[in-house]
Amino acid sequence: MITPYQPSERTPQVSARRKRRLGDLLIEAKLISPNQLADALIHQQNHGGRLGSSLVTLGFLTEQALESNLAK
Repeated sequence: MITPYQPSERTPQVSARRKRRLGDLLIEAKLISPNQLADALIHQQNHGGRLGSSLVTLGFLTEQALESNLAK
């Protein structure tokens, strides 16, 4: 059973060794909602591939927005 997306309880400061999760970054940037992330995670689980591709396929994010956030 898939549980609804729960934001990470990590502190805002992340050490250089710990990477931030893409979904958390996109929600913090207000580019997607938690519900959109949950839908994309279900899509990813059902169809495979990467989360960013699922977000673009579902129309929640443009490729340009994805690429600019991955570059950060």
